[in-house]
Amino acid sequence: MRHRQWRMSFNLGVTLTALAVLLAACGGGQVAAPTATAPSGDPARGQTLFTSEAKPPCATCHSIESISTGQIGPELTHIASKAADQIKEPGYSGSATDAAGYIRESILTPNAFIASNCPTGTCFKDIMPQDFGQKLSEQQLADLVAFLLNQQ
Repeated sequence: MRHRQWRMSFNLGVTLTALAVLLAACGGGQVAAPTATAPSGDPARGQTLFTSEAKPPCATCHSIESISTGQIGPELTHIASKAADQIKEPGYSGSATDAAGYIRESILTPNAFIASNCPTGTCFKDIMPQDFGQKLSEQQLADLVAFLLNQQ
């Protein structure tokens, strides 16, 4: 009986070691990017999310000329062109490579990069909710990004 238990433990150890070696060889520890195509965004639905449906609505804190008057977060009237410029700045610490990626990153991971100025002065870490990734569906996120990309 003792020999059988030892053999089972040995076989389990060999199996786990082989599995670990295979997993390490497959990816080098890097997480693969999702392969599913992101949904197309609808700017009109994105504006509705921005002004009233997101919890809390983005417009509570952010201003966009003729749309909202929030006074806490960065002003977003020209966010699409600002985002495209921001990712090229040497001080940019996020991982986005285009304006859409920057906007998406700013929604899902607001602390990835802290904007330099807000209406009341310096912008602060952790002031924007950190859970929009759990609150918004992929479609809602695509809609919100599409709306903000229209803000040239």
